[in-house]
Amino acid sequence: MDLPGEILMLVFAWACAPTYLVHQSTALALSQVCTRWRQLSLSMPELWTAFAVKLPQPIPDTVLLLHLERSHPIPLSLDVDLAEPEANLPILALLLEHATRWADAKLPLTRHTLPLLCDARFKLLRTLHLRLETTIGYHDDLTALDTPQLHELTLACALPEKLPIPNAHLTSLHLGAAATMDLILFMERYTWPVLQSLSLNPFYQFKIAARPLRPFPHLRKLSLAMRDKYSRNPIIDVLNILTLPALTELELWGLRDIPLPPQAFASFIMRSGCSVSSLRVTFRENIPHFVSSLRVLGPSLQHLAIFGLGTEAMGPTTSLLQALIVSAGAENETLLPHLTSLEIQAPSFIPTVLDMVVSRVGPNKSASCVHFERLESRNAAPPEYTRRISALKEQGVVVLWPPRYRPLKSQIFIQ
Repeated sequence: MDLPGEILMLVFAWACAPTYLVHQSTALALSQVCTRWRQLSLSMPELWTAFAVKLPQPIPDTVLLLHLERSHPIPLSLDVDLAEPEANLPILALLLEHATRWADAKLPLTRHTLPLLCDARFKLLRTLHLRLETTIGYHDDLTALDTPQLHELTLACALPEKLPIPNAHLTSLHLGAAATMDLILFMERYTWPVLQSLSLNPFYQFKIAARPLRPFPHLRKLSLAMRDKYSRNPIIDVLNILTLPALTELELWGLRDIPLPPQAFASFIMRSGCSVSSLRVTFRENIPHFVSSLRVLGPSLQHLAIFGLGTEAMGPTTSLLQALIVSAGAENETLLPHLTSLEIQAPSFIPTVLDMVVSRVGPNKSASCVHFERLESRNAAPPEYTRRISALKEQGVVVLWPPRYRPLKSQIFIQ
């Protein structure tokens, strides 16, 4: 039985999302199955708009032209890797003929590609990801990129000093390790009137002595991702220079233990005057320091997400959950009294998480804390805990068991 055209079109859209390699074009393959599929695929320009150009894989010019023609007039989403940029500039030039349709782009930044980008007009471009390919040391005078709609910029590179950054409408800025080393000079060079989200990779010390930056009045989310633990905690340097009065979300990611320094963190919170309501953090041990930092947040924190790293994190995670249990007679020392949501991932299920939730719900709940609402455990509970979990649900607690979370390195380490 033939499927209705509307169903096939939904299947086609799913098969082509989010992007595909243009030399293995999903849309082209669908269009070559039969006459009906060809007609349907040609009637859907959105199938041809999101693709990656990854050289040195051979890509016939006709295939690239087909995608550019058949995607018209839909905005394009491109991921370009030229392998040898100088030799493959004609491919970039062909894509730039349609620059006015670019909506999202990942591009190599070199002394050869940059002048081409500065000469193009990207009137629809909203997100731009620039990655390093021998850019360092290129200092020619350049005009600003023509990106009047740019809202999100990722710099996985160190930019040429004389390239003006289009920052007027930027709401999200993501800086890789090289750009983070230049954070102070980079952020001082421009104004950031509407910046709301900042992601940094502070792997190394700043290139110049740390000094406070101007406050960022609209920045609501700060994400820090570190590969290693160094003798000097890089979080300290970042917290010492930032003032974020509107901050509500904080994320700390690491491949190893990333301690949140209590003293620097307390100074940062006091200086900013912010109310952090959501904290997501990876850790392995250092629970005493972490608990001290949580106390700094006081009543503002409502959502806590903790991801224990390795088997060594089992004991520290249990200790943290015990610290969150509201004990009778010790209400004045309640840790995070306004916590309503917990997301947890450990090496295996920890029953103490249920004890923590029980202490924050029901008729015996302490008046010092609000009613707990949501538990997301990425470790499935053994069958013997089914009755306790059912009792929590009856008291209005949402209990979810999402799959284990393993963020891609490309999502947290900007590259």
